[in-house]
Amino acid sequence: MICVGIDAASKKHDVCIYESSVERVVARLRIKNTADDYKKLRDTIWAIRGNENADVRVGVESTGAYSGALVDYLSDAGGMTVIHINPLLTSMYQKCTKVHYAKTDKIDAEGIARFLRSGPKVREYTPPSYTQSKCREIYRAIVDADKEIARLSCRIKSLLSLNFPEFIGVFSRPKERLPLFILSHYDMASLSRKRAETLASEAAKALHLSKKPVSKCRAAIQAAKSSVCAPQRYDKTLISGAAKMLAVALDCKQEALREGRPLVEEHAANLLSIPGVGVTSVLGFVGELGEIDNFTSVDEIMSFMGMDPIVYESGDYKAKSTRISKKGSPYLRNAFYVASAVARLYCPVLKAKYEKKRSEGKSYRCALGHVARGLASMVFHLMKTGEFYVDKSITGQTPGE
Repeated sequence: MICVGIDAASKKHDVCIYESSVERVVARLRIKNTADDYKKLRDTIWAIRGNENADVRVGVESTGAYSGALVDYLSDAGGMTVIHINPLLTSMYQKCTKVHYAKTDKIDAEGIARFLRSGPKVREYTPPSYTQSKCREIYRAIVDADKEIARLSCRIKSLLSLNFPEFIGVFSRPKERLPLFILSHYDMASLSRKRAETLASEAAKALHLSKKPVSKCRAAIQAAKSSVCAPQRYDKTLISGAAKMLAVALDCKQEALREGRPLVEEHAANLLSIPGVGVTSVLGFVGELGEIDNFTSVDEIMSFMGMDPIVYESGDYKAKSTRISKKGSPYLRNAFYVASAVARLYCPVLKAKYEKKRSEGKSYRCALGHVARGLASMVFHLMKTGEFYVDKSITGQTPGE
C-alpha cells in the first residue's frame, strides 16, 4: 500500500509518500497551489504506484479551505482513495508513537502518511454537491451577518445611551429600518428642527413604506428637543457610521435568505415541515451535514456537531455532571441549538421532551441539549427517507424511532 500524506497550507503543500511494503519514505516534495504542481504530484504518485490496481491512499487534514482545490483535483484524477482526516486523530497518533516530537510541515506530512499506513477505519472523501456547498455558503454568511448585527446593535445602543438616551425610549429596537434611517441622516440638532410630516415622508419614500410613520417621527423629534444631552456633544460620525454599517449587514442577511429560500424549498422542503424549523436552520442542516449517508446513527451526528456529553469515570468515581465535548462543527451546533430553542415551543414531541427534562430538575441548557438530540433524530430520519414530518405524539413515537 502506498500512503501519501499532505500537510496543506495557504501557499504550498508538503507531501510525503510512504510505501508500506518496504516501510520507508520513498519520496518527498513541496508543491504550490498551481495546476502544474498538482499535475506534478499526480504524475509522481502514478509513477511510484506502478501497478494500476495498487492500493493508494492520499490523506489530507481537514483543517480549512486551503486543501479544497487539491483534494477535488486528486479525487477527480481517480486511481487513488482520497481521505479527509480529523487533525486530532493524526495529532494523537503522533503522540502515541513519540510523546515529544518536533512540529514542522515536513514531519506533519510524514505523520499523516504513517497514520494512513496504520490502517484506521476512515471514509473516502466525497466532493460536496452543489446544493450542499451553496447551502453551507449561505448559512455561514447568515451566521456571520448575525454576529455583525449583534455587535453593531450593542455599539449603537452604547453610543445612544451616552449621546441621545431618549431615542432608545422611542425605538427600543434601534436595528429596525426607521430608526436606522433617522440615525444615518440626522444628528440631534438637525432632527429637532425637522417637521414630523416632512421626516415621515422622507422615511416612507426611502424605505418604501406604504404608510407614513408620522407618530414615531414626531416622538423622535420631541425626544431630540427635550434631550438632557447637549446637541453639540452628539457624536454624529460614530453613530451615523454604525447605523449605516448595521443597515448594510441587515440587507446582506436578507439577501442571503432570499437566495437560500428557493434552494431549501426545492431540495429540503420536508425538513421545513418540522414545527418551529425555518429556512435558516435547514440551510445549516443541509450545508453542514452534507451527505446523510455518511452517518449511520444519530449519535454520530451529535458527535459530529460536538453536542455529545463527555463521560468521565475513574475507579469508583463517576462524574454526574459534565459538559458537551464541543469538538465538532460549531456552525452545525449553532444550527441545531437555535432551531431547538424555537422548536420546543411549537413541536408537540419536542415540547413534551423539554418539559419532562425540566421537571426532572435539568437546567435550561441541559434540557435544550436533549431537545437538540430529538430534533437531530427527526432530521436524520427525514433526510434518510425523504418523508415529511408527521405528528406521532399521540402514539408516543417520533420520526426516526
